[in-house]
Amino acid sequence: MILQITVTTNAAKEEVQVKNGALKVKVRAKPIGGEANKAVTAALAKHFNVAENKVKIIRGLKSRKKVVEIN
Repeated sequence: MILQITVTTNAAKEEVQVKNGALKVKVRAKPIGGEANKAVTAALAKHFNVAENKVKIIRGLKSRKKVVEIN
């Protein structure tokens, strides 16, 4: 499954939301050294109940808009 997501870093709490058909992921981590990307994959894995290694960012590593693949 391939998803387009919007990421908010440095958020007050971590959560995955669906608003107007769009998936929004909020993480506490700061976008330094890939920490936020790791937090995004962990949050999505928890939300979809899959292992973290099944979630891969395929586009947008340095962007708020990302394309993620979940196997």
